[in-house]
Amino acid sequence: MEEYLKDIKEEVKKYQGEELGKLLRNVLNSSIFYERLRVHIFCSENDKWYSSLTIFNESDLDKIENPTLLNSKIMRVEPLNQMTYKIDIEKNYEQEILFEREKLNDLEARYKKLMEEKTKILDELESLETGNKILKTQNKKLREQLVLIEKEKIEEKNSYGFFNAEYCRSTGKPMFKNKKEYEPFSKHFLSKSRCNKIKQPVKDGEYIFAFYRCQNGYAPLYYRENE
Repeated sequence: MEEYLKDIKEEVKKYQGEELGKLLRNVLNSSIFYERLRVHIFCSENDKWYSSLTIFNESDLDKIENPTLLNSKIMRVEPLNQMTYKIDIEKNYEQEILFEREKLNDLEARYKKLMEEKTKILDELESLETGNKILKTQNKKLREQLVLIEKEKIEEKNSYGFFNAEYCRSTGKPMFKNKKEYEPFSKHFLSKSRCNKIKQPVKDGEYIFAFYRCQNGYAPLYYRENE
């Protein structure tokens, strides 16, 4: 077998510098051809594999995707066995164009897929937003049925930083929203240092548990309740 492979190498060596098509046709019509020919075509100049072909007869050469490969000059032929050849050819510009076209097609396919995913996400987002709007409308109707009043959240600035003037940061209870609500209790304002100790009634049925000094006056730290 080794001796036979040596003969094949000697036979194909003379095709160096010839066109690839000439080598393949001559091998197919020679005594060294057996059943089929497996050809791996590459270009060492740019380190790229161009094509892998399985050829049973000359008519298969007409089915090659890039026929210009057959016109390319052979740089080196390396028979791996009786039916498989590794062939180094010169740079084929038509093949390079095909590679670039394949890359472009891949990029276009990826872009199309990304746009489809984007459209799907936007549709889902729109559906969620629609659902949220419906839910908010239902909640609003429920609050109206239960006669619940929703207070706006107002940010008040004080020497301790920012806090929400609508709800107590400690208890989560609602606090007075504006100045008019706590003006009647101005004589009973408590400092922060005393708020945990003093719970002084303001008038019958109303209690101020503690107040918090803020930029525009005072806001209750805890809450007012009616009994």
